[in-house]
Amino acid sequence: MPALSSVSYRFRPAGAPTGPLALTDEQRRVTGNAVRRLRVLAGPGTGKTATLVEAVADRIQHRGVPPEQILVLTFSRRAAAELSGRITRRLGLTTRTTLVRTLHSYAYSVVRAQAAAHGEPSPRLLAAGESDRMVRELLAGHATDAGGPWSPDLAGALPSPTFAAELREVLLRAAGQGIGPKRMMELGRRHKKPEWVAAGKFAREYQQVSDLRQGISGFGVALDQAELTAAALGALGRDDVLAAEQRRVRRIFVDEYQDVDPAQAALIGLLSGAADELVVFGDPDQSIYAFRGAEPTALRDIEVDDTVALTVSRRLAPAVLSATRRIAALLPGPGAHRLLRVPPARSVSSVDDAAELGTVDVAVFPTAAREAAYIADHLRRRHLLDGIGWGAMAILVRSTGSGLTALSRACAVAGVPLLVGGRTETLSAEPVVASLLTLLECGVDPALLTGEFALDLLASPLGDVDALGLRRLRRALRAARPGQGSSADLLAAVLAGAPVPDSVPRDLRPPLLRVRELVAIARDGADSPSAEQLLWALWRSCRLEEHLVAAVDRGGSGGQRADRALDAVLGLFAMASDLTDRLPLAGVAAFTAEVRGHQLPGEQDVARTGDAVALMSAHAAKGLEWDVVVVAGVQEGSWPDLRGRGSLLGGQEMLDLASDLPAGIPVAGVLAEERRLFYVAATRARLTLVCTGVLNQDLAPSRFLQEVAGTEEELTVEQDPAASGGSRADRRGLHLTDLVADLRRAVTDPLTPAADASAAAAHLAQLAAAGISGAHPDDWYGLAPRSTEAPPIAPGAEIRVSPSAIESLNTCALRAVLERRGGRTEPGQAQIEGIVVHAMAHGLAIGVPETDLREEIETFLAGQDRLPPWQLERTRRGLLSMLTAAQAWVRDNHPPRTLVGSEVELDLLVPAPEHEPGAPAADTEEHQVRLTGRVDWLSEKPDGTLVVTDFKTGGTVPTKAQAQANPQLASYQAAIAMGAFPPATRPGGAELVYLRSGSPKVLQQNELTATDTTVWLGTIRTAAAQLASAGALAQENSRCERCPVRTSCPLQSEGRQVRG
Repeated sequence: MPALSSVSYRFRPAGAPTGPLALTDEQRRVTGNAVRRLRVLAGPGTGKTATLVEAVADRIQHRGVPPEQILVLTFSRRAAAELSGRITRRLGLTTRTTLVRTLHSYAYSVVRAQAAAHGEPSPRLLAAGESDRMVRELLAGHATDAGGPWSPDLAGALPSPTFAAELREVLLRAAGQGIGPKRMMELGRRHKKPEWVAAGKFAREYQQVSDLRQGISGFGVALDQAELTAAALGALGRDDVLAAEQRRVRRIFVDEYQDVDPAQAALIGLLSGAADELVVFGDPDQSIYAFRGAEPTALRDIEVDDTVALTVSRRLAPAVLSATRRIAALLPGPGAHRLLRVPPARSVSSVDDAAELGTVDVAVFPTAAREAAYIADHLRRRHLLDGIGWGAMAILVRSTGSGLTALSRACAVAGVPLLVGGRTETLSAEPVVASLLTLLECGVDPALLTGEFALDLLASPLGDVDALGLRRLRRALRAARPGQGSSADLLAAVLAGAPVPDSVPRDLRPPLLRVRELVAIARDGADSPSAEQLLWALWRSCRLEEHLVAAVDRGGSGGQRADRALDAVLGLFAMASDLTDRLPLAGVAAFTAEVRGHQLPGEQDVARTGDAVALMSAHAAKGLEWDVVVVAGVQEGSWPDLRGRGSLLGGQEMLDLASDLPAGIPVAGVLAEERRLFYVAATRARLTLVCTGVLNQDLAPSRFLQEVAGTEEELTVEQDPAASGGSRADRRGLHLTDLVADLRRAVTDPLTPAADASAAAAHLAQLAAAGISGAHPDDWYGLAPRSTEAPPIAPGAEIRVSPSAIESLNTCALRAVLERRGGRTEPGQAQIEGIVVHAMAHGLAIGVPETDLREEIETFLAGQDRLPPWQLERTRRGLLSMLTAAQAWVRDNHPPRTLVGSEVELDLLVPAPEHEPGAPAADTEEHQVRLTGRVDWLSEKPDGTLVVTDFKTGGTVPTKAQAQANPQLASYQAAIAMGAFPPATRPGGAELVYLRSGSPKVLQQNELTATDTTVWLGTIRTAAAQLASAGALAQENSRCERCPVRTSCPLQSEGRQVRG
């Protein structure tokens, strides 16, 4: 495998050896245990891990037990690494064997040893994403095969990722309980559940496909985590294998035993059957993984000779301990282990510093935004005023799947760095990975390199071109190759190998050439049998490694993003390597197909969150602790979530029946499960616990908030200090931007007392001298002089203006000018339909048969592949209705009128105005004004006058008075009077024809008199002058709410940055 140009390693020191801890009497009962099977009930902060470490140290140092005879089992790699490090430091030596393993790691070692003993390849552990993808592929096959084993009512769910995830969860939990495909089908037939029969058939097919892939690849059996435990149980089911393991492992310590599932409990039971000692640690009140198959009663049901409860909580401050005891008291089951107390040194009577007593704050707000703002402000105050590090604080929520927008935004505004953990994301959604995948796919199929993909690649981390740079690049290409396609397609052609025009700006050439080189590498390596080699070539050429590593070293939010990107890239390379090992000739296309949809692991390395506040789910926070913990979004209906746990497959019911349990969990059981989860979240706090919720007409705070607060009274909603007469300074945001904003507000507010304004100005001067952005008035929006006073149109140059622009220029010159300069939005569906209707009217004018027009409508609709079927049908009805209306209007008016033409071009040089001698010249006298445009329909009356018809497709019809004053119609009439359509020089009126309703609605404009013509010619010149002016007047009107340039308008709040 090619190596990176340079690799640096950072080793984490193991730390100096630690001496024995000062143990409580309860802990000494554990370390000095003499019974074969001991259960240790350890509440939060009672020193469970320290007790386990001391017990292991006692066996090795004082009882002479060889380290290789000791096995410590836990559940996560993070916990295993922490335990291993603490044991190593406590012993002051490195053992020859691994003392601490996860349950899955131990199971794998058993299965691998058996494979080696039989001369078979080592088994391979399936990643979650790989297993999920296999399930989706099989379901996709069923969907195309009339549903496969699934009943018709489930056929529609087969392509759904949610259904695939549910099915995968059922298979995992069934395997964990030892329920095979045959047993599933039996349960389905007995209880008349065809979905269980289908799930059993699917499980059998899944296993067959897995075995087939193993046989083709020649590698070891592929096992997921549940199958791994079952395989280990199968291996230990042989007497010789079990006896050998029992001789090797004599003392077993299990951490977090309350989280075992039935298969893991059986594995521990087999291994410990002949052991000298089994010690299980846990807290039944922290059993929160029932959704993964864990049994909340496992710790209660295990057979032991003695039980010890640890009741001295060293971690929780007295206030936090007291609040969490109120929650624990409501949990079911025996409660001796819940009677926790603080050490004598931390009791209320012994502590001098009030901060050591801890604080508990319960707050309810009227909106989620207010709640988020309070949380962000609280964290920043604790950081700045109390000196608590960002990494010593956390925000915990019920789920990170939704509702984080307000929190993320509030923390960003307050300057609180966040690291969101415990969330699974699609691997291909990470920007660096997404751009590498796009390159690979464009290399395999060059036709995929469209304009859209070209823009994406240049804007990605590979090109790092911002929006303004892309616009400059597109403009340069369009100028160099006019009429050769859209600018995006021209860009795609350059990336594909077309020459780079000389007009491309110098600063944009390097990223353009860099991405072009990457596209060439991807194209040249597309036929490689291994995607791994091509991926390495692209990675070396893109030169992102040094940039990302440097960003990680700098820290902050940028460092977190870079860290996430590097993790994703490593995951991408691992997948490429794994595919190469399994299928050496799979090729690049197979690799990209495999990566799409693969999931990034949700677990974060907490060791890397030292400069950020952790934001994670309560489940992900299990086993962690912080000085300050905010439990946010504690709402009735979501926490506790008492909704039924029903599903399409009814997996829980099947598992309950298989275990001879009553089907379903009663509401009381669900409430207990939710309260345990909240209890886990609340007990992560060492010093400060903050719990928040929202109370309004849609949301109610959870009952858990009242339990923490120790009251049955309804909680009071926090009011805005400003609204209740308080001073803003009472809770000024502790951020530099907040300070600058308050000082600027005081300086500019006319109601501020003169002394306060003067003091604020002095403070701003100090900040400005220190280089703080925004403090000096030169940095304030709206105060800088215009960049230029030069008119946009040179003196003497011709001004071109269309009749349709006259109205917009006179309504709001600023909008008209900005839209003319690129501020116009993309055409909407209504505008596109208007273009079609005008083309339809032109077809009527030139005699196209109705059948052909209808065919053209269908051709247009066939190209609207982005529209959903219902909108496509609505568009069809609308177009056909407007065609009918246009035909009716033509029949009603021709005769007596005679068609002159449709889409008739207008090109008229507007005559200069006449003015009195000595009077000032108009602004437009320096310019010639040309009126240009197209008349929808021009017809001649029997008296020789010309009538202008403008077709409208909108649904809102103006009043008759508005039609009489319509500038567009009047401009066309004035043009007729000036001889724009010879030989006629007399306007015969104009009309707006609305077609949307299916019958023509006609609004007339009277023919212009000579005086009217003079007035409207002046209006045309005034509009042209707006285009030539260095400034543009913003005018408030009825269209302001839908204006696309509001952010540049001084009349709108969004455009306040352009105001003085």
